[in-house]
Amino acid sequence: MTIEIQMLIASSVLTVLHILPYAMAYFRYWNLQTVMGNRLDVPEIPEWAKRAQLAHGNMNENFPHFAAIVLSAAYLGIANEMTAMGAVLFFWARLGYLVAYTLGITWVRSGLFVAGIAGEIMIIVQIIKHGL
Repeated sequence: MTIEIQMLIASSVLTVLHILPYAMAYFRYWNLQTVMGNRLDVPEIPEWAKRAQLAHGNMNENFPHFAAIVLSAAYLGIANEMTAMGAVLFFWARLGYLVAYTLGITWVRSGLFVAGIAGEIMIIVQIIKHGL
């Protein structure tokens, strides 16, 4: 299994684990009936939990194209140091993004977002370089 596929799997797990910070807030600040309900009229959760929800939404937006890029490279048989580095960069940037966003560290969060995109671009360049 290539590093790129390993990072795709790790990023899949990370996407699922994004729910943990704000789910913990639900159980800490809401009663079980509210957690299990339709959530139309719910008590406020802390700002950090709201930011964790936003980070999860952002990961849900960014993961599909990362997966498509990695799977495309794998299908085309493109795996090299650059694609591996791009996939590793994406994973660690997205993990850091979750932490920075949850903690409210805006400049770090934004830099990590750009780093994740840079990781994807590193793989895309290799796909283009090898003639799509």
